[in-house]
Amino acid sequence: TVNAAKFPRGLRAVADRVHQLGMKFGLWFEPERVANGTRWQLEHPEWLLGKNLIDLGEPAARTLILDMMSAIINEAGIDWIRYDFNIDPLEGWRGAEGDEQQGLRQIRYINGLYALLDELMRRHPNLFIEQCSSGGRRIDIETIRRGHTYWKSDETFDQPLMRFHQTGGNQFLPGGFLNTNYCKF
Repeated sequence: TVNAAKFPRGLRAVADRVHQLGMKFGLWFEPERVANGTRWQLEHPEWLLGKNLIDLGEPAARTLILDMMSAIINEAGIDWIRYDFNIDPLEGWRGAEGDEQQGLRQIRYINGLYALLDELMRRHPNLFIEQCSSGGRRIDIETIRRGHTYWKSDETFDQPLMRFHQTGGNQFLPGGFLNTNYCKF
């Protein structure tokens, strides 16, 4: 939700000014991770895998995320989003599965992710989507189809590592699609 104390006229006023300056307005989303004590954790514990991962295998949970994101995108006039994922889901998936079901929850979850991204792109065909997951952990052939650019790494201080990532990534994506900050102390 938008903090009304910080943005009394909403994000639309900020986006309008950014657009007046000839730029695109972007917003960072991390909709799958649920923080402790927040509304979704309290109102929908049945949709959580572990304490902090909303289960995209649940259609109602996907609808909640899609409707929230779409409302913000529409209300604020967002042109670009970073779709991030900074949580290790394995514990949540394993905790929801018995020994005979290992991997089934993960498959449902990932198929739910693809369905969510497909619907997000259908609802917002001009939206620019940057895929991100703690820096590249979720760049696969299917997410590549559901985004426009990809954040390859948060590890930006190591030049040889950056070259390694770029060289490997360029085997399946043009260099302009893989991005990161280059930070130097």
